[in-house]
Amino acid sequence: MGSCNDTSNIVFIWQNIKNQLLIKKQKIMGYRSEVIFGVRKKHNEKLEEVLEKHELLRHFDSLERNHEYEKDGKWTKDLWIIYSGEHLKWYDNYDGVKDISCFIEDCYDGVWDKLEPMDDKWLDSEDGFMVAIGEDGAIHSEIGDYWNYVDVIRRIEII
Repeated sequence: MGSCNDTSNIVFIWQNIKNQLLIKKQKIMGYRSEVIFGVRKKHNEKLEEVLEKHELLRHFDSLERNHEYEKDGKWTKDLWIIYSGEHLKWYDNYDGVKDISCFIEDCYDGVWDKLEPMDDKWLDSEDGFMVAIGEDGAIHSEIGDYWNYVDVIRRIEII
């Protein structure tokens, strides 16, 4: 039987509690990113299916943007749907991130849709983009010509 001054049991219990709190904290925390991606409007329905499949649609705000550019001497209006999400765990090995990235790459590259055939038609080239910036300011998950649609601004602030 231990003496009144025996604190080894209390220390053991306290260390166990601290370890369990650390495990819970690690599950909640992690490298967070701001993610912006977009597709031409004609591909949006399919993209939303991918987002819904992985229950990610609620993590993004979306907006419709009309981009104008000159093609063959004429100004063309081009309707895009652009999604933006903040404080996301955006890891390449997550199934949802893989499927979204794959779809965006297919839209940009003009290849067959790898998730499901889209009426046996080729996707138009350069129909998608993605960029993510981590909490450390590093750009990652780059697909397509995102700089035509997104300004990446990094700054420091006094906290």
